[in-house]
Amino acid sequence: MSDAERVTVEILSSQLFQTVCRLTTHQADEPDVILTPRELEVLQAMADGKAAADAACIMGLSKHTIERHLLNIRTKTDATNTTHAVAKSLRTHQIY
Repeated sequence: MSDAERVTVEILSSQLFQTVCRLTTHQADEPDVILTPRELEVLQAMADGKAAADAACIMGLSKHTIERHLLNIRTKTDATNTTHAVAKSLRTHQIY
C-alpha cells in the first residue's frame, strides 16, 4: 500500500469511528425511562441543590414522601445515588 493510500485509509477510518461514536452517544442520550411529573419536580429540586427536607417544605409534602420519590427515581434511572440520577436526567434533558 502506498503512503497516499495509507493516509486515505486512516482518514476514512477516523471518520467512520467518529460517526459510530456520535450514533451510539445519540442513542444513549435518549431518555429510556419515564418519570412522573412529581418525580421530575423532586429531581429538579435536587438538581437545584435543595435537601430533601427543604424540597418537602417547598412542595408541601413530608420528608418521607420526598425520600420515597427519590428511591423510585433511583430505581427507574438505575442510578446509584441521587447525584447520579440528577446527572443522568440532565444528560437526557429530562430536567434542566
